[in-house]
Amino acid sequence: RTLGALACWTVHTSSVDSEGKPRFADELRTFYVTACADLSLRLMDIVPRDLAQLATALSMVGLAEERFFSSLARAAVARSDRFSPDEMASVAGAFGGASFFHTDLYQASA
Repeated sequence: RTLGALACWTVHTSSVDSEGKPRFADELRTFYVTACADLSLRLMDIVPRDLAQLATALSMVGLAEERFFSSLARAAVARSDRFSPDEMASVAGAFGGASFFHTDLYQASA
């Protein structure tokens, strides 16, 4: 939840480059990379609502790597029966926002 709030703050306070993507301080970039590395080890322990919020937050800032989103998708698919339809739609929407595609995730959300 804290990461989601920080992502909102980051997007709100950052400037944008010529392509319309947010520009971040190096410290924030380092924080998100480190957070993704730590969270990828614990994705199966995160409750579905928080996993959906995490996906949305990282999609907003655009700093998550494909490897992290792939791990997130596998965790969501493995526990798709625990997700509400809104939570699964939120995860799928975050993937679209981050320009990532994971076939199993979209099949699980259908």
